[in-house]
This record gives sequence, C-alpha cells and structure tokens, in this order.
Amino acid sequence: MPLTGSTLARLLASGARRLAAYREELNAINVFPAPDGDTGDNLVATASAASHALEQSSQPHLGRAAAAAADAAFQEARGNSGLILSQILKGFAQAFSDLTEADTRQVADAFRRGKDAAYAAMVRPVEGTMLTVIRECGERAAQLAAAASTLEEFLAAMVRTAQQAVDRTPDLLPALRRVGVVDAGAQGLAYFLEGMWEALIDRPLPLRAPASTPNPHTLPPLTAHPYDLELSLRLRQPHGAVLDALAAQAESVVFTAGPELVRIHLHADDPATVLRLCMEQGTLVEARIRDMREQRAELLRRFEEEPLPLRKAKVDAAAVRTPVIVLAAGEGFAALFRSLGAARVLDAAQANLDSLQAAIGEAGTEEVILLPNDPALFHLCLLAQERAIAPVRVLPTRTQPEGVAALLAWRPHAGAEENFLRMAQATQSVRTGIVTSSGMGFRGVAGEREVTVSASLGEAALAVLRKLREAGGEVITLYPGSGVEPAEVEKLAAEARREFLDATVEVVFGGQPEPSLILSVE
Repeated sequence: MPLTGSTLARLLASGARRLAAYREELNAINVFPAPDGDTGDNLVATASAASHALEQSSQPHLGRAAAAAADAAFQEARGNSGLILSQILKGFAQAFSDLTEADTRQVADAFRRGKDAAYAAMVRPVEGTMLTVIRECGERAAQLAAAASTLEEFLAAMVRTAQQAVDRTPDLLPALRRVGVVDAGAQGLAYFLEGMWEALIDRPLPLRAPASTPNPHTLPPLTAHPYDLELSLRLRQPHGAVLDALAAQAESVVFTAGPELVRIHLHADDPATVLRLCMEQGTLVEARIRDMREQRAELLRRFEEEPLPLRKAKVDAAAVRTPVIVLAAGEGFAALFRSLGAARVLDAAQANLDSLQAAIGEAGTEEVILLPNDPALFHLCLLAQERAIAPVRVLPTRTQPEGVAALLAWRPHAGAEENFLRMAQATQSVRTGIVTSSGMGFRGVAGEREVTVSASLGEAALAVLRKLREAGGEVITLYPGSGVEPAEVEKLAAEARREFLDATVEVVFGGQPEPSLILSVE
C-alpha cells in the first residue's frame, strides 16, 4: 500500500495520540538540555498542530498534505524538541513535494531528508537526544526499505531502530546516565513513530508499562541559562550574523527558517540582551519567555502532591545481588550516589568502623562492595572488610568522581565478580583535579600534581582542566563545593565550553566543604 495524503493524515493523528498518552512520562524524564519538565507538552503541541492541519482535509496529494503538516508544525512548535520534530516533518515534506503518493523507497528517502533538516537546525548538535534517533533511522532507512516487502514492514523496522537508539542515549549523554533515564525527546520521537505504525497496521498497540522516572528533587540544579526563549523574527541580515551573535549569549540554540519567518529556541541568562540582539538583526514578531526555575518549582510541587516512581537506578533492595556502600563528602555527592543506586551512603566525615559494619550487616546479601572515594578512608574500609561476616570487596576509588563512574557501571542484577570488574574498569577512564582556597589564592591540582596558584578560582580551574585534558576526554564535570557562588560556577562553565569546544561541560552540585571545586574529565 503506498503512502497518500489521506494516509499521512491518519498516521500523524495516531502519532499525536500516542504521544499524548505518554505526555506525563516524557515530562517526568525531561533531563536534557534542562530539567524543566515540559518535553511531553512540547512534543504533543507540535505533533497535534501537524495533525490538526490535515484533520479537516481529505487532501489525497501526498506532497501538499506533507507541506501543510510541516508548516503547521513549524508555526506552532514548542521548545527544543518541538522545533526538531517540525524540522523532521519539513524534511518529509521536501522529499514528498512532487509526489501524489510514495512507495517504501521514497518514504525511506523522507527519513533521510528529515535527518538532514533536523541536524541543520542545531547550532551545536548533541548526540544522545532525538537527533540520534532520527540519524540512525535516516542512515538505515534505505537498507531497511530494500529488505521490506511492504510499507508496514518498513515502518515496523523504523520503530525498532528508533527504540534501540533511545535505549543507547544514556551511553551517549552523561547527563542522562547520571540520572538513570533515557532522553525524553528521543523517547517521544520513538512513541510518535510507534503511533504512526499503529495506524498503518490498523490495530491498537498496547501501551508500555510506565517507565521509571526520577525524583525531581535529585535532578541537576538549574543554575546556568535559566530563561527559555522562543522567538519569531523577520531578518534583515543573513542568518549567520544572528546565529553567531546568539551562540555567544545562549545555549541549546535551535534555528529554523520558514518562507517568511525564522523561529529560534534557546536558553539564556539575560533575555534582554538576546531580544536586543534580535531587534538589531531584524523585526521581532513574537517572543515567548519562561523562567525555567518556575517550571522546576511547579514540577516539585506536583511531585509532592503525587510522587512519581523513583528512577531506574533506585531498584528494590531485595532484587539487588551486590549492594554498594559509599562514603561521600557533601550533600550533592550523597544525593547523586543515592540516585545511582547506592544501598547506603555514609557521611565520610562521620564514618567509623561501627557505622560501616552496621551498613554491611543491613545489606543482608552474600557480598557487598565498598567505595571509600578517598585514600584516607582505605584503611577503614579494609578493616571493615576483615571484620565482616559476609564477603566484602573494597574498590579503591581515590576520588568521588571515580566513585560516580564506578556506580554508573554497576548493574543491580549482576554478581559481585562481574560488577567489581566493570566498576574497576570504569574508574580508569576518569581523571580528577581539585581547586582549593589558601592564603595565597586558589591552588589547582591535577591528579597529585600542583599545576597553578592563582588569585582567581576560574583561572585555577581552567589550568587544571587543560592539564587533565592533555590525555583527551569528552566530558568535563564541575562539582562546586558548598562555599562557591553559583554565578561563579556558571561563568567558569561558560568559559570552559568556549575553550573546550569538543567536550561536553556539566555542572553537578557536590556540596563538599572542601575543596572548593572538584573537576573530572572522562
């Protein structure tokens, strides 16, 4: 059966309905690019606009129907994910522009064009998001189309490809891995394709069991670029001029162009500056500004009223074969270790032999793994190991970032031997530095080597990062201590992103009393 305009209308309506069924789940797992809890809302609004554009139409011409749907999605797109979805539909419309109907090979080409349009809209494409899903679908489309005898078989293969890409998003994006979720936009795109396939086979698909979702209290803080802006412009200058200006002031910039207007979505810390830049480059037709801190507060309020399931890493202790006990310094690190599945997190400053033995005894399993996260605590952990009745393994993590890497590699249902080897290997990929305050200023240490003493925390931190990055590394994480001002960390993160363009820079509140700043590269 070929794809016609009327069939496309049915597919889009079904895709929008399936997205709506998962709206709250997608909102709850929204972590990247900012944990503001609106990915489900944005995708539903965008998909519904595309569907409604064809709802009252019996347009049989595929090209005209696809163009109408793409234009409606472009006009009504919301948020980062919505604009990306609108660009995927734009790619579809470009592929179908001259077609009354499309066969499987031509639909495969539409996926490829959708991939190209989505990536073209991103100033800084990030893998581990819905971009990865459409890329893998677009790259495999021609091969899958050649192997499929019908459009139904082809779309089924696309759905499988999409979900496999979704399942890999935590491996590609550390922000997701730390929280224990898949990317919300990526999962939303997979649900959308599932809905389209559901209409094509003309039978309802069962809804999936609700995904495990994170406790919003443990999501990363919204410190940098807290304002979400959606702008519509008529530009007087070439696109490149406004993009260069905005890229220096904002993050998560998505730029989409229509026949008359351009639509821009971004996150910024100074909306007034962004608006002024836009008005210097053209006519500002519409601006929508939201404070994501307010959205986050609403998310927390709703959680208090009706708690969502805890994240995947917080598994039922009874089902864990090898529990992990962690020594942590700082409330931020303690919360992070708990969120990654640690059975017990003990305050490193207060830990003693009695508290460690009690924690081991409470684990109630055949074997336990201890993470000291500090060479000064090795002896205490080894002493607890000697005196424990149950077998205990001490993984000699030297720093808290090594402990984080170890827990990211931990698997709750794996045995002690497998977990110990996985976790030990994971710690080898992490290099850690610190910045401490002293009477002479700020002392920067990479590994065990002092690299600088500076009057500025930021300068000292950048010197440490340069040293740590000599051996490469794709992810930089800044763990500020309890005495560091958020504005100072935001400034440092921005400087690090400008200097280390090929790395992802994250800020995770550590809360440690000392050092002022812990830095990791992996």
